[in-house]
Amino acid sequence: MTKVKTSRTLETVLKEACERYKNETFSSYQIYSDILEQPKRNGRRRHYTLTYSQVKQRMARADYLEKMEEDEKTRVAIYKYKE
Repeated sequence: MTKVKTSRTLETVLKEACERYKNETFSSYQIYSDILEQPKRNGRRRHYTLTYSQVKQRMARADYLEKMEEDEKTRVAIYKYKE
């Protein structure tokens, strides 16, 4: 049997980035920075353009994240990964 290679979508990349913060809290900007710093595999370019607002929206809708609080000064939400 041959192994089928699946492409990494924004959802999978986002979930992998959030999983790295297992027992810690994190903000959407930290996740956005982590995603942008990830090396591209096999020298291929990403097939999507990523904006900070997309990351914030998807994190707000994600069922694997728990919103802890929102910093009133900077209006940045603090999340925790659900296990």
